[in-house]
Amino acid sequence: MINPAQLLNDASAISALIIIGLVIFSEAGLLIGVLLPGDTLLIPAGLLAAQGKLSLVGVLLVAWICSVLGSEVGYYMGKKAGKRLFRKQNGVLLRHEYLAKARKFYTKYGGKTIVIARFLAQPK
Repeated sequence: MINPAQLLNDASAISALIIIGLVIFSEAGLLIGVLLPGDTLLIPAGLLAAQGKLSLVGVLLVAWICSVLGSEVGYYMGKKAGKRLFRKQNGVLLRHEYLAKARKFYTKYGGKTIVIARFLAQPK
């Protein structure tokens, strides 16, 4: 198991910021993001910034930029490849009935849901 605090402590400041950025980008936008500890990684990054080993401004900028870019990449990947995932009428995970339910829900509650979900912690 990778210990995020040890990983950041052993790396140089630039390498640490690159690692933070890659993990947050991957978690926000790529399909492998579920497996990465992006939220958890921010805690030791903040602690290291408090100790002066990392720049707080650098951590905040890298986290914000990579989160936004990751979200955009994920959106465009879904926009580009999403319809291909629903070619089969009833796949194992993706079914047309699920898509219809999701459309109905997001038509009714979409704006509120997106804003609230962005700022609430997600259970893992």
